[in-house]
Amino acid sequence: MLAKSQEDLAALVVFEENTTISDEIFGFHAQQAVEKALKAWILAHDVEHPHIHDLNALLGELKSLGESVAAYQSLIELNPFAIQFRYEEGSSMSAIVDRGSVLRKVKSLVELVASKLRS
Repeated sequence: MLAKSQEDLAALVVFEENTTISDEIFGFHAQQAVEKALKAWILAHDVEHPHIHDLNALLGELKSLGESVAAYQSLIELNPFAIQFRYEEGSSMSAIVDRGSVLRKVKSLVELVASKLRS
């Protein structure tokens, strides 16, 4: 799961400065990187992750496992990119994404999970 998260993160690095890639695509891969990282973190507890896309619920699961997740609460703003972009035909995300900020937050999370899995 972490390897898949790292693949989405690698796409974000390429997409950050590429204005031909829409914010919807960038946001989708950001949400996917976060979702997969959170699921990998849950799996590190030898607990099966819920089969959902809701970042808030995944963070809640980690909190219930005793993890400190406050630093990543802001990432729940990526939820609409998984739901609306994936399931609502013709949906357009009107919010402008601060790609640099999102990339830094996602990278921080993925690196944290990688370090937890190494220990």
